[in-house]
Amino acid sequence: MSSCLSRLSLFEDIITVSVEDRIGSGKDEILGWVTLSVRDVQPRLETHKLPDPRWFNLSKHSLAQEDGEKKKEKFSSKILLRLCLDAGYHVLDEATHFSSDMQPSSKHLRKPSIGILELGILSARNLLPMKGKEGRTTDSYCAAKYGNKWVRTRTIIDTLNPRWNEQYTWEVHDPCTVITIGVFDNCHINGSKDDSRDQRIGKVRIRLSTLETDRIYTHYYPLLVLTPLWIKEARGTSPGVEVYLHSLG
Repeated sequence: MSSCLSRLSLFEDIITVSVEDRIGSGKDEILGWVTLSVRDVQPRLETHKLPDPRWFNLSKHSLAQEDGEKKKEKFSSKILLRLCLDAGYHVLDEATHFSSDMQPSSKHLRKPSIGILELGILSARNLLPMKGKEGRTTDSYCAAKYGNKWVRTRTIIDTLNPRWNEQYTWEVHDPCTVITIGVFDNCHINGSKDDSRDQRIGKVRIRLSTLETDRIYTHYYPLLVLTPLWIKEARGTSPGVEVYLHSLG
């Protein structure tokens, strides 16, 4: 009884397919194998059609020593395989309900855009103080992500109420997606250590399906605060970011 096994290397783009013979309880004998490079496998560009199968030569069984004599090879044959890299799916790098990109991995399978999203990052208010001797200073910038495109504003120094007034655009392919806007403190300004990381102040997520086409929204969104526990929020204030959004059909 023979079986076929495949193994994908963790460190190299190699697929090994082996044909084995069950000769006893818990004992298998390898009859042959073929090693393929993943780079040589053709991508599947049509979701409704599978690629044609191909014949591959099986490497011969290794010579074994038995009673001091070489054991003859059992056979050398071929195996018929249907191989393809399916690019019709998307690898999510975000939670599904917060995703900004549902496009297939293959560019050939992507649908044309349904519109344009304009984002104006105007200002922020009542940001948390992130640095300074008395913890009263923030050097903030804003970053936004939609799909695989990231944008970042310039840094406004020494203020808890920065104004950026910068505009960006994205192509939209699916209305059931989310744009994420985050506010950060630039740790490389005002004497911070070179190996420091920018502190996260807060973020807001906006679902595109809540926006009407060809309508301009200017709104102040409260930030979901992401700062460490040792930073105390000033009482009576609510940090937020002001943006305008324009969805063009």
